[in-house]
Amino acid sequence: MQYKKLLLMGICILSLVGCGSQVQDDSSPNQEQDTQQEVEVNVNDESHSSSLEDQNANVEEEGDSDQETVGDSSTDLPANSSDETDQEAGKSEDKVSLNGEALLASNVNESGEVMVIMYHNLGEKNTDYARTVESFKADLERLYNMGFRTISMQDYIDGHYDVPLGKTPVVLTFDDGHQSNFNFLDDGSIDPNCVVGILNAFYEEHPDFGKHAIFYLNGGDPFGQSDLIDQKLSYLLENGYEIGNHTTNHAHLNEADAALIQKEIGGNANAFHALNENIVMNSLALPYGQRPEDEYLRSLIESGSYEGQTYENKVILLVGWRPHWPLYNTGVSHTAVNRVQSGDAEYQLTWWLDNYEANDSRRFYSDGDASVITVPEEAVSDIDTSKTNYPVQSYNESGEITSVTP
Repeated sequence: MQYKKLLLMGICILSLVGCGSQVQDDSSPNQEQDTQQEVEVNVNDESHSSSLEDQNANVEEEGDSDQETVGDSSTDLPANSSDETDQEAGKSEDKVSLNGEALLASNVNESGEVMVIMYHNLGEKNTDYARTVESFKADLERLYNMGFRTISMQDYIDGHYDVPLGKTPVVLTFDDGHQSNFNFLDDGSIDPNCVVGILNAFYEEHPDFGKHAIFYLNGGDPFGQSDLIDQKLSYLLENGYEIGNHTTNHAHLNEADAALIQKEIGGNANAFHALNENIVMNSLALPYGQRPEDEYLRSLIESGSYEGQTYENKVILLVGWRPHWPLYNTGVSHTAVNRVQSGDAEYQLTWWLDNYEANDSRRFYSDGDASVITVPEEAVSDIDTSKTNYPVQSYNESGEITSVTP
């Protein structure tokens, strides 16, 4: 009897060990499957939103790029390593190598073209400079659906492209301070059909679009409603918008002497700073896109002084005619940045968007990490590392990281 009891106890112990072992074996694949699903959701949320007609040939040859992207994005999940020191030491390297396929699948190229769009006002019909309310709303919708995300002018100056993986930064600019840019109704509310009202509403519906725009203002009576100028300026600054310099009198700077250039630019900067001390104008939209030929006079457009106050324009914007590039690109000058005019004609906004839909190979695509500049291997020479404090990494046609420049 004692022997039978011992035998039964042994059988039970063996059964329990077997059951425990089976549970442990079954949990691993299930846990892995849940992890894969979580990663897949994250990748789909961050991926390029529009269908691209000109995908990289190497992505198409892989044939299973989506699956590989999921696997390579696993660094978004908590690491399982218990050795925190080793994990921290290899953190950047692991992130780079594991996301190489995701960079390839999203056509990441942070040396590509960036559109700085030039709007002026909203009107009853579309022109080279004006958009109807309906057309402006359609512009925003199209930009969003094509994967564009707004950044501030300051971020463009700093080369800080904080947009998700596979998305393209865009800068929205508005010249001249028309009342249709920012209008208050009689009841004190923001006009839903002015630029600020439309941007606010679009951001509410699409918070991932970003809430950024810069208004280039002249002196006198910006935005109309002169009794509300203090309120308008404060509102813009408090809600993520920016204010830039457009000279006091919308001057023809190509005809101005040194004194007039400094008065027009420095005087305007001083006047707005006096209205609101938080306004520091550090970018200029050239009236008519004009500037003098003389090198010294051009230097005064970039920096100078007026009535004891200095000014410095870290970006000087032209009137047209095409997308520009990041300021850290080789050979790119911050003193002559092109803008895309907001019209429908050739070399205007609609034309450029149509061209991007047909062939997006020149377009900026983000790596999703504003602290790193990522480019295809063949575009490394496009980056002037002396113009950025961010490290530069490149990847090849196999999705492998080939260099990291500190």
